Amino acid sequence: MAYISWEYYSSLYSEVQEEDFDGLCAKASAKLDVYTHMRARNFEVAFDPETATDFQKLVHTQIQNTVCVDKRPVCAGDFRHGNRYRLCKQCRLFGIL
Repeated sequence: MAYISWEYYSSLYSEVQEEDFDGLCAKASAKLDVYTHMRARNFEVAFDPETATDFQKLVHTQIQNTVCVDKRPVCAGDFRHGNRYRLCKQCRLFGIL
């Protein structure tokens, strides 16, 4: 399951081409699943925009935006040091770890 669609991504950013998007998005989504222990995916599966609270809507938007931080689908960091994460140069992800 991808957290974002091409339509959502391309409405905000233009750095990644459409033909590269699916592969990069799949990688970013898989990394997010690993680092959130599937909590983000479980939240998205249960998310219903019709009945969601304002807070749940904000969490949904943050999950989507986390996948496309730095104007492209990114990984959630590849290097772990002790209890702190060092984020790879490619991703520069913040807030989710």
